[in-house]
Formats: sequence, C-alpha cells, structure tokens
Amino acid sequence: ASLVGAVFIAQPTFLFGGGDPDNPAPRLGYITGMLGSCCLACVVTLIRKAGTIGVHTFQLLLSWALFGVLFSLLFGPSEGEWKLPESQLIWWYVFGVCSVGAGAHFMLNYAGRLAPAGLVSVVRASDIVWAYGCEILIFEQSPNLWTWIGVALVLASLVAIAIEKMRSTPAGAKKMVESEDDVDLETAEGKVA
Repeated sequence: ASLVGAVFIAQPTFLFGGGDPDNPAPRLGYITGMLGSCCLACVVTLIRKAGTIGVHTFQLLLSWALFGVLFSLLFGPSEGEWKLPESQLIWWYVFGVCSVGAGAHFMLNYAGRLAPAGLVSVVRASDIVWAYGCEILIFEQSPNLWTWIGVALVLASLVAIAIEKMRSTPAGAKKMVESEDDVDLETAEGKVA
C-alpha cells in the first residue's frame, strides 16, 4: 500500500500521462529514484549494524559528508557547468539544504542505531507525505484526488505496520530494554558520584 500510495502522490508521467514523450530525462529520473531507494535500504541496514558494534552517530554523519563531497566531485561535472550561486537568496537555500540534510541524516543514523532497520525504512517511507505537504505549504500546490488517496495509503500502511510491531513485540523485550536503561542510569550515576 505504501508503494502504491507513493505512486499516487508522485503521479509519474508514464502512468498518469502528461510530459514530453520524446524526453528521456523523466525515465532516467525514475530509474535513479528506484536505485536511490535500494541504496537507502542498504544504508539503513548498515547503520543498524554499525550501531550494534558501537559506531558513534557523528562518525556516520562525517562519513556521509565526506563521501557526499567525494561523489559530488566525481559525478558533478556530468551535470553540466558548475558555478557558484549568484545571489544571496540562493546561498540561503544552499545553506538550508545543507543544514536540514545534515540534521535529517543525523536523525536517520540515530534512529537506525535504536530501532530495527525494517521499521526505520518503513517509517522513512513517510518522507513522500512530508515532502508533498511542504510543496502544498511552501509552493502552494493544490493536491488532486489521486494525491489524497496516495497520502491515505501511505499513512494507513505506516499505521498498520506500527500496530503489527506493537503486537509482535514480546513483553520480555520491553522489560529487557527497561532493565538496560536502569543499568545505564546506575552506571552514569556512579560516574557522577
């Protein structure tokens, strides 16, 4: 339901019509979007594994930033001519993207260390709902019926998964987490005293 909802929200031209049939760019965008989703699934799994062996969240954030710069230098020239932003407004947009992106990646890393990778991936699937909500508020887009159906499907799938996870979580696991928190609290109090 989440995937179908995302399709209804995005309304790709090859399913919903519109766009230029002679322009291959949208098809390339769909392919890179799917590859990006597959890569993100691998990233969430690796973050979870790194968290279980004690890698700090800031180490993951630094590696993301360094590899982001490296890949930008390698693949940036293929995007055409690169130039510095020409106005102060563009610099503010770039700063906003960097700040919000770093914050989002930090939270994704932290969530990946704490929660199962599957759950984090599914909850992260709500990003399309948030993105479209921002489009409505910031760019004053008016959603159509398919968009609202898509939002409802994505949210319904997230709620269904959350309910299933709550039902399938054994009571013993909850107690174990609470007892680990108590041990951590006692250790922290011992260091303070």
